[in-house]
Amino acid sequence: MVNFSVLYSQSRFRFQGPFEILKATANAGQGGCMNTLMIAGILLLLFWFVREYMLVFVNENTALLLVDARGRIRKLKPGIGFMMPWFLERPVENPKGGVVALRAVPVTFTGVYEAKDKSTIKVSTSFLIKPVFEYLEDYIKIDDKKRVDAAVERVRSIMSILIHEYPDRDAVMMKLEEIGVKIDKKFSSAVGDSAGSNIDLEKYFGISANQFVIGDAELPPELIAAQTKLEAQKKENQTRKL
Repeated sequence: MVNFSVLYSQSRFRFQGPFEILKATANAGQGGCMNTLMIAGILLLLFWFVREYMLVFVNENTALLLVDARGRIRKLKPGIGFMMPWFLERPVENPKGGVVALRAVPVTFTGVYEAKDKSTIKVSTSFLIKPVFEYLEDYIKIDDKKRVDAAVERVRSIMSILIHEYPDRDAVMMKLEEIGVKIDKKFSSAVGDSAGSNIDLEKYFGISANQFVIGDAELPPELIAAQTKLEAQKKENQTRKL
């Protein structure tokens, strides 16, 4: 054991820097060298414990959800983070061990709507839904199908109101891009108005939606998918320029 009386008796021990203290520890008593090796071993063991059980690496476009003994959820963004030992904190139970993908998921559906002159228009709508990091604890509580159904229902409600504002089918088909922009603006602000229910999709389902593309339902699915991809690329290029 370290002879602390010897350490304390050395000149200004309490005011020395860390290297001087380590040197004094190594020279204290006959077992100074052994004590130094013991301290080094403890430090290595502590480093290994932190590396194996507390240091976590979260991949890009994913998040890690942790839950503590009281049931409180903590979210880790992509990068390096720390997790408390398993008896204090552990990954949330889900099929991927607490990992949640943050990538956007494409959604496409077809609907029949009515213009102001009562003519019917069949169009396809494609958009992307993405988990909202701030509400991931709500996101994991609901299965994928319910999230997609809720987003589709919200878009369908907005579409019905917007298309009814145009006089006829030709007017609608000429303004498909404009309708897509309007849906993008209304999707998150539709709470509480006639365009949807009173449920906030971000807070309740933990999702957001954007990049709406409206097209003729008679077009092949491959062409619609290519159109959606092109629109997403255009918006990404505009964002980079800003």
